[in-house]
Amino acid sequence: MSNPAGPSMITRLWQLSAEASSMSGRLAGLAQEAEQGKPIGEPITAADIRAILRRRASRTRSFGPRLFTNPAWDMVLDLLAARLEDKDMPVSSLCVGSNAAPTTAMRWIQRLEDVGMVTRSPDPEDHRRVLIRLSEETAEKLQALLAEAQCD
Repeated sequence: MSNPAGPSMITRLWQLSAEASSMSGRLAGLAQEAEQGKPIGEPITAADIRAILRRRASRTRSFGPRLFTNPAWDMVLDLLAARLEDKDMPVSSLCVGSNAAPTTAMRWIQRLEDVGMVTRSPDPEDHRRVLIRLSEETAEKLQALLAEAQCD
């Protein structure tokens, strides 16, 4: 006798069941933490992000730049910290902070701009400079991701 739902429907139902179970477990854990007075998803601060960047730089110094390089991640973290500090980020500073060659850093900035994660604008105080800012949506996603990571 054949199953009217089909194999892909059954697979999807199993996936949804697993996701619901996972969410249930996470919610139970958060409720328990709340009862114990532990902070839940504390907002990430610029200091938290700067600490992450320092640990990443330390890892690079220890193991070399070829193994664990990820300029885009370093850039978005740096931009989020600057945003939380209410500071502008010139392209040149972002390139230096990425720990990548300038041409590589510029390619990553272009990629981030192409997908809408960052915007460029002229510096109103120095028209020779260009400022990079994290999009609102990207900043919100990063903050949620980093706050969630603090709970784990």
